[in-house]
Amino acid sequence: MLGAANARKTLLAGFTAIRDVGSAGYGDVALRDGINAGEIPGPRIFASGPALGITGGHCDENNLAPEYRFSAEGVADGPDAVRAMIRRNVKFGVNHIKFCGTGGVFSKGTDPGAPQYSQEEVNVLIAEAHDHKRRVAVHAHGAEGIKRAIRAGVDTVEHASYIDDEALRMARAAGTFVNMDIYNGDYTEAEGKKNGVPEESMRKNRETTDIQRENFAKAVRMGIKLPFASDSGVYPTATTPGSSPSWSATA
Repeated sequence: MLGAANARKTLLAGFTAIRDVGSAGYGDVALRDGINAGEIPGPRIFASGPALGITGGHCDENNLAPEYRFSAEGVADGPDAVRAMIRRNVKFGVNHIKFCGTGGVFSKGTDPGAPQYSQEEVNVLIAEAHDHKRRVAVHAHGAEGIKRAIRAGVDTVEHASYIDDEALRMARAAGTFVNMDIYNGDYTEAEGKKNGVPEESMRKNRETTDIQRENFAKAVRMGIKLPFASDSGVYPTATTPGSSPSWSATA
């Protein structure tokens, strides 16, 4: 229901096509199909289903006690498990594949700059997705995780906070899209504590915000492909800087 409401908000804000980059339970696939069938208003959605990630990584769930034995839906370790997860996502109708190639800001115990997935795993992941005619997006803040993905032929890099000059040159040479969501750092700094964001994530947000903007300026000067990127979900859907949303959300 929240997805349906946010789809309408997004359309009314002027967006007629969007990518979702990680949705448990294939909720984005269902929402896409409902919009395509004319049952609810919303933009065209390119759905990814559950994002792939390593055990304990940014795309896992690390907040529950060990006795729950819980892993996020997209967790896949090793080349064979990665292949199987991509095939499962394709089976259930995704338009593209998303994986977490580094740690993140909003995950417990992960380092945004540290790579996740070996080069071998990334090579297999992207080759398998491309075999199924699916493009691949990688969540990657750190330079090494970005480089591993670009070497393997990734289509888009999300966040890219710590991207270095070598990775920028690689992205330009490969024609890789780099999506640098430079607003949500401000929102998290201003509203995160009130919204219950843990101090660990507040610290990581502060560490990534300014350097991401510096690297964004470099990317602009170098002519890197830079689409509109929001990371909406970290802040309320279809709001703009300076607005006062009536509800808040963190991711």
